[in-house]
Amino acid sequence: MSGNVSIKNGNGNVIDLQNPDTNTSDKTIDVSDLENRLGKDQTPQELFSSRTSGVIYTNNTDKPILVSVVHNSSAVRTDALQISSDGITWIDFGRATTANSMRSTCIVPAGYMYRAFNIQTSWSELRD
Repeated sequence: MSGNVSIKNGNGNVIDLQNPDTNTSDKTIDVSDLENRLGKDQTPQELFSSRTSGVIYTNNTDKPILVSVVHNSSAVRTDALQISSDGITWIDFGRATTANSMRSTCIVPAGYMYRAFNIQTSWSELRD
């Protein structure tokens, strides 16, 4: 799906989205990027057995993915789920401050890299 979509009322008149009561001007909505939204044609997957703590993975899909991991924070307090656009600067999504298990979740944009440390029991992703 690409381009613009016109919304029409029951009489076939195009609805003015800024002034819906007027119904006189032709307003459109750009939906060209709706095919690449999070959750579209994606399924939850448990990847604990196929992912390795500390290894860098890349979101090679054309849409964002959701990554969620459970850390064991009793190790060296370096637990984090991280993403990076360049492999140099990493942004933390969840860093433990106590000696407990914790879940970290983030959205990884298409083309970004991600990694997680001290994975304890779960590594789940919403992806193609």
